[in-house]
Order: sequence, then C-alpha cells, then structure tokens
Amino acid sequence: MKILAIDTCTEVASVTLFSSEVKITRVLTDIPKSSGHILKLCDKVFKEVREDLKNIDLISYTNGPGAFTGGIASRSGLGQWRGETRLFGYDRDDW
Repeated sequence: MKILAIDTCTEVASVTLFSSEVKITRVLTDIPKSSGHILKLCDKVFKEVREDLKNIDLISYTNGPGAFTGGIASRSGLGQWRGETRLFGYDRDDW
C-alpha cells in the first residue's frame, strides 16, 4: 500500500510518501499559508522517487486544528482526480 500523508495544521507543513519500498518526507517551515504550497511539495516528492499519484492507495491528512482549508481542498482535489484513492482525515490532537 502506498500512502501520501499531508499535514498543514501548524507553521510546519509536511508531505510524506510511504510504502514498503520508500519513505520520503519533505517539510516547509515558517511559511504563512503553507497549504498553498502543498501541491508543489507533493510534486517534488513524486519526482524524487519517480512515483505518480495514480499509484497512491490512500491520502492521509490532518483535519486540524489550524488554518487548513486550502490544504483540505488540495487533498480533496487529489482524491477526486484519482477517483479510487481513499481519503483519511484525522485530528492532530488525537495523536
């Protein structure tokens, strides 16, 4: 299973691609409205490991707290574009 994990709930935004073959994480810090950079970060991760969104089984993302509306829109768009990709949202406070 290949999982794309996205977190935009704090001043640190991160994207992780995880599978049995690879784990790669890219992080942005101290950037206002970091959710606006998520698609670029996803693209960077995919290019680095020569992977494609069409092979992702699950997109996991934080629901909050925080300013994350743009991040949820990005994830929803990725999931809808992919069609069969499942989305899993969780509250960061539940960790």
